[in-house]
Amino acid sequence: MTQEELNKRLKYIKESGKKNAAYYIKKIAKNEHEQKEYPTVNDWYKQCLKNFTSPDNLKSEFGYTEEQIDIMLEHYHEAFWQGYNWWQNRMVQIESVMAKHKPVFEEAEKVAQNVDVSDIKDGFPCGSCVLYLKPEAKKTDLGKALRAVYDGDAYSAKVCHWSAYKLPVKIPSYGQCIAFDERICKATAEFLNSKNIPTGVYSWID
Repeated sequence: MTQEELNKRLKYIKESGKKNAAYYIKKIAKNEHEQKEYPTVNDWYKQCLKNFTSPDNLKSEFGYTEEQIDIMLEHYHEAFWQGYNWWQNRMVQIESVMAKHKPVFEEAEKVAQNVDVSDIKDGFPCGSCVLYLKPEAKKTDLGKALRAVYDGDAYSAKVCHWSAYKLPVKIPSYGQCIAFDERICKATAEFLNSKNIPTGVYSWID
């Protein structure tokens, strides 16, 4: 295995280590209260290490030497734990931002619950709507916090802005007809905009 090939592998391993650490902090540890069993960070580290840098696979499938494998394991270890520590600190900041906005989001949910949709009959067209932070606010603390917990890359965040910056406001469901969501989200968005949270509505037909 050439040095160039090893360098490419090391780059991939370091990126994987950081991503795996981020996933643990953002998804597994954050939602531990919703799971009966969840891995500790050490268990998750070992599991990911086995999947990405299994010594047996590296030897048999890729022909790496013992020395090259040791280097890869060292790089993965460093990248994972640096990422874990970084994301722990970042999540504290994110939770602080979300706590600041929580009262407004709770008010918005009450607005959504009080929207009268009694005249709408369930049926077609089927679809849904979501509330998202508009592009002009993506550099605010709220925008940065929403983007940080989004799993996609920069390209998907740009193409699917509504998904990367989806607001944590629960909308009641009354049926499959999109008219329910459209009316509720419109009223809720108006409320959030009045609270200086630039809000848009994204809808789609199923």
